[in-house]
Amino acid sequence: MPAERNAAKADVAEVELLEHLAQVSSGLRDGVAGVLNALWHQRLGTSGG
Repeated sequence: MPAERNAAKADVAEVELLEHLAQVSSGLRDGVAGVLNALWHQRLGTSGG
């Protein structure tokens, strides 16, 4: 049945999308942490601390 085949393709696409999103969110988390860390050090540096 074509509908079953489409459903299987959709499942695979969803899994691939979720895996991709997990990688992206991990990268974003690292990126945000790095930016916040840099801003924090910059702020400490400019405040004379």
